[in-house]
Order: sequence, then C-alpha cells, then structure tokens
Amino acid sequence: MTNILSLGIVYDNSFDKSEELQSIIQYFLNLKSDIFGIKVSMDEDGENWLESERNEKNFILDYTLLTEKYFGEIQMQLNDFWSLNGLSLTLRIVKENDFFGYLLDFEMEQLLNQYSLDLINELIIDLVKDIYNVTKFIYAFCDHDSEIEYSPSQYKDLVEAYSILILPREKNGFDVIKNNWQIDGITSRNKI
Repeated sequence: MTNILSLGIVYDNSFDKSEELQSIIQYFLNLKSDIFGIKVSMDEDGENWLESERNEKNFILDYTLLTEKYFGEIQMQLNDFWSLNGLSLTLRIVKENDFFGYLLDFEMEQLLNQYSLDLINELIIDLVKDIYNVTKFIYAFCDHDSEIEYSPSQYKDLVEAYSILILPREKNGFDVIKNNWQIDGITSRNKI
C-alpha cells in the first residue's frame, strides 16, 4: 500500500489547463523548488511515454504538451518547504470530460517524521489558501492516496468524500470541511 498524501485542486472546463498548471508550478518554483523530471503519456492506454529529466539537454517544461496529452506528471523536490528540505512532490494532471485538476502527491512518511497529523492538516489548509492567490480553483481536497473523482457540480458527493474539503466562498474566505477520519486514512479525527 502506498503511503501518499494527496492534495487535489479541481477546476471546471472554463479554466485554461495550461495557464493553471503554470501558475501552480510557478508557485512552487518561487519557494526554492526544483523540477527533476517530467512524463507525458502520448496515448490513452499509457503505453507510450515521453520522459525527460532535468540533466538532459532537451529538458523543456512544455505546459501545453503536459495538459493536452493524455496524462502528465511532474516530479519536484521542495527545498525549505514547511522547514523541510528535500520534500518530494509529484504533480499529476487529471482530465475528465467536464472538469480537470491537479493532484499533488506528497510522501506521508516525510511529513510524519517532522509533524503531527493535526499540524499537517493545518499546513495543508494554509497551503491551499495560499495557492488560491495564484489560481482560482473550484474546490480542493486532501486525503490519503486519493484521486480526483468528482465534478465540481457534484457538491453533495464531495462533502463526505475526502478527509478535508476546501471550498472557496463566492465573496471572501473558505469553507473547510473536516470529516471523521484523518488524512492518513486510518486515524479517527478528534472533534473539538
């Protein structure tokens, strides 16, 4: 079983996939992060991948290629992020018929070696709110090894689908819904 903490950021198709991806990547690059690899599936079955690593001469971060092909993935190392050095992040691009999103996968063990579950919850919520300053998504979520499964129009399904659900309000602020289980997928959440 993988031990991944997934942070999903979801949009409807009125947003430009390439522009939103560029905003998220730039957000992390501004935090002293490094991209060390990209992968793009050239076919629907995921059998033919175009891969590039940072040390290759032909390494180009092509946002359009990443968002217009079938699957895309960017591997990053976050330096000095939440006082952690060398935190791994894999950003995956998810496209559905009427919506799309980005999954930010963190290695849970790297986080738990430094922080409690409750503090990781708060750090994730703060991260999502900060990312909203550069890209105005429809909703965000966090849970253990999760996928983007729900259209932004499926509000009732969203409310109980993830450990943490973050919904930007129309005017200002956010609604943050914390469900009964923690982001590790096992531990019950202590309700205050």
